[in-house]
Amino acid sequence: MAHHQTGGRGTHGRSWENARESLLFSIGLPLPAVTPAPIPLLVGFSSAEALRCEGVPVFIKWPNDIWTQSGKLGGVLCELAKTPSGDNYLVIGIGLNLRGGEDVASGRYAADSVSTDTADRFCRELRTRLLAGMSGTILSRLQAYFRTGRMPDWQQWTEYDYLMDREIILDNNAGELQAGIYRGISESGALMLQVGDVIRCYAAGTVRFPQEQG
Repeated sequence: MAHHQTGGRGTHGRSWENARESLLFSIGLPLPAVTPAPIPLLVGFSSAEALRCEGVPVFIKWPNDIWTQSGKLGGVLCELAKTPSGDNYLVIGIGLNLRGGEDVASGRYAADSVSTDTADRFCRELRTRLLAGMSGTILSRLQAYFRTGRMPDWQQWTEYDYLMDREIILDNNAGELQAGIYRGISESGALMLQVGDVIRCYAAGTVRFPQEQG
């Protein structure tokens, strides 16, 4: 766990700059042989669930960004690794702006922070409390999925969905863009995009808004 880092990484090799006071932590656990689920999405919604229990009004921007109504608060990065014995291992990295998020806003989107309180002691206590709540909820949700092998019911988190019914542009990370209306998450965790009268499902990609720059 740390409160600041340099050279932070986001998804698809992008850089990620955190606020001057942040919560940065990683969780590692064995990955059993179960039907693959969109683990970043599950971790994201679990994080939002824990943050809301602490009174932080957050949402998830599919598949792995943590937002408030004012801007991006943080994100999730999940990677697979191998143990020396060859077993699969899941490494989850989470970064959350605690204060000073406005200093790392980009041309593409605004950024936000959990708190505007400037007291160092408050920030330390908040970091400790959020670490316990988020890590506990994430592990509980993942272990339940690994134990049963059942795909999560994404509809239980509809109220946490930042994109619902918004006009978006989906970048498939291969240079192809598709505009449409976001219509939620399918049973498999795919993004559902309405293009004309047709609903298309996308298992991967980056969501942009029409007003974003770059």
